[in-house]
Amino acid sequence: MKTKTDFTDSKQPLTLEPARWVDRYADVLFSLALMQVKVAVVAEDIVQETFVAGLAAMSQFKGEAQERTWLMAILRHKINDYFRQQTRRPTVLLDDHFYDHYFDRDQDGELDHWLATTSPGDWGVGETPDESDALNAVLYACLDKLPPRHAQMVTLKFLDDTKPADICREMGITASNYWTLLHRIKILLRDCLEKNWYSLR
Repeated sequence: MKTKTDFTDSKQPLTLEPARWVDRYADVLFSLALMQVKVAVVAEDIVQETFVAGLAAMSQFKGEAQERTWLMAILRHKINDYFRQQTRRPTVLLDDHFYDHYFDRDQDGELDHWLATTSPGDWGVGETPDESDALNAVLYACLDKLPPRHAQMVTLKFLDDTKPADICREMGITASNYWTLLHRIKILLRDCLEKNWYSLR
């Protein structure tokens, strides 16, 4: 017969097992890094740096997060470090003519309405698990096609939840460039999702 104390087990803090990191996490960390930096050799270096940084920071691990989650957070910081190094190069201003493929312009030359050939359509996304999985697969494929600076923006804003002002500082862009780049990313992803999602339906 079990006593009451058998059911009041205190939650034990999670521990790290660095000897198993490579076997357990190397592949998934490499895939995430490659999706962002696009170059296999660079992705491999970032994963290696992640493991080294993890070993150096083991004393700071509080056991409140899963080992994989903790390593993925370190990986994102390493990816951001890589992009910070890239942004030390001269910043290229965004070309407003990019939008001529998607919008027409009014008499003053300002962006006006969607063009008939590129206006958003009904995706017809269902609620079944299979359709959701298919859409997620297409989304990740589209993210993989983004240019490096676009991928950096996605990482900082949507994965690391970095504030706009901090993103501008890290990427070396103005607030105006930030909003333009973010809008451009959304258009590119929408365009990619529409073309590839419809192809599966």
